[in-house]
Amino acid sequence: MMIMALSPSATLLIVAQAIAGAASAALVPTLVVLIAANYQGRQQAQALGWLGASEAMGGMIALLVAGSLGTWIGWRYPFALLAVFGGVFVLARRLDPARANAT
Repeated sequence: MMIMALSPSATLLIVAQAIAGAASAALVPTLVVLIAANYQGRQQAQALGWLGASEAMGGMIALLVAGSLGTWIGWRYPFALLAVFGGVFVLARRLDPARANAT
């Protein structure tokens, strides 16, 4: 996101957006595996629900916040804001890990 915020040309902006999209696409399967390995039962279902809903929630926030900032201040500021935004980590704190099975 910082590359997008600091890009001097549209070409670099598009390349940076492609890199961010690829990183996001690679991250989701990893998160599903981590959820399956660390959560059980209701917590696992809840974690997968939050993961599935995160894209829709992120899209809504992006339209409202980034659109407003892009309109009123400039197009670079929404990308800089996304670079420091840690909403996924805030949501992850709400979930408790499942206890390990004693075998």
